[in-house]
Amino acid sequence: RQYRRKKRPKRITLSGNYFFNPNSDSLTHRWPLGSTQEKAPLFNEYIFMYFKDLNDHIILLHDRIDTYCDLLSSLISFYVILNEAEMNRIMTFLTLVSIIFIPLTFFCGLFSMNFRHMPPLQWYYGYFFILTILGACGILTITFFKWKKWL
Repeated sequence: RQYRRKKRPKRITLSGNYFFNPNSDSLTHRWPLGSTQEKAPLFNEYIFMYFKDLNDHIILLHDRIDTYCDLLSSLISFYVILNEAEMNRIMTFLTLVSIIFIPLTFFCGLFSMNFRHMPPLQWYYGYFFILTILGACGILTITFFKWKKWL
């Protein structure tokens, strides 16, 4: 599935390159029918009706190709928006996780320094006190995020 997900944007881009050049073939087939009728008096009226019908079909196909180009452009934009939304959700989650762990890492780094005159380290229950502060800090941060409905 992951392989398909990586290949999908490339396939969509290639399809877009195929459809986004509608002027290459279809516009070369348009011609002014009035001047053709004046220059070629050998053709009868039925042939010119056929050519007018053919010209109408070419114009219709050209309009459909334009419509499909717009549709494909919309689909590509929608795909990009979906990817951006998913990436935004992932980045939000990673930011929240880092916000939870940065203060805990700071306190662990601060109290792991080998200072002689740090009162909580000399106290008998200092280790459990620091662990309680770290746990309370983490729980309060998670509770705040849940209250704000960020997590």
